[in-house]
Formats: sequence, structure tokens, C-alpha cells
Amino acid sequence: AEALEGAEGFRVEALAPTPSPILQADPKQLRKAIVYLVEYLAHKAPPQTPLQTVTVEMRRVRGAPGEAIIVIAAPADIRPDDVSTLFDLIALVPRGLKQVGPAVSYRVIVAMGGRLDYQYRPDNFAFLITLPTVM
Repeated sequence: AEALEGAEGFRVEALAPTPSPILQADPKQLRKAIVYLVEYLAHKAPPQTPLQTVTVEMRRVRGAPGEAIIVIAAPADIRPDDVSTLFDLIALVPRGLKQVGPAVSYRVIVAMGGRLDYQYRPDNFAFLITLPTVM
């Protein structure tokens, strides 16, 4: 991704099924939303992590043929209070620009008819983008 070139301390692995579902989304806006989420996780690497790896994976949704999901996951040092305000732009602005990525991505994805959720585990954090596909 262009915005990630030259980034230090992390790498991105991208995975997608073959053939990949065609999403009903603006590619440029979706790319921005994904980049914001990847950068957020890259900067939330646990202490002493020499190289943070962020995985971006597209999957089909079982039982929902008109949807696809993009999972963006990485080990992350995210506190419970971070999770409670993850998509709240007003709460995040005072914390700094690197913190607002999930809130901005949330608005972009919802505007395209999608959903942005998360899975929070002690050893891993994942953003889940669900978008409609072209039938």
C-alpha cells in the first residue's frame, strides 16, 4: 500500500480467496479505510515486538452469499478503555492523529453500506469489515 511504503517496524500480509468476491465499494475509499486500520494496529504492537505483522484477509461469509468480510488482525497492546472509544472520533482526537484511524474507517465503511466490528482477545486484535458483494 502506498501509505505504508517506508514504514518501519511492521509488515503486511495480504490473503484473498480465488476467485475473490467483487465488493460493492469505492476501491479508493476502501483502501484508505484499510490503511488506517493497518496503521493503527501496526502502532499498537506489544512492547518488545521486533517486527509487527498485520494480516489482511478477505473471506466469503458462510450463509450470506451477498457479503464478504475483510479481516485485519495483529497482536496488539490495546487497553480496555481504548476499545470502548474505538469508533468515537470526538473521544479520540485529543489522543492524537494515530488514534483516529478506526473512527474514520468506521464512517467510510458505513457510508459504503458496510459494517466495521472488532474481535478483542488478550493475544490478538482484529477488525472485521463486512461489505456487500456484486451477485
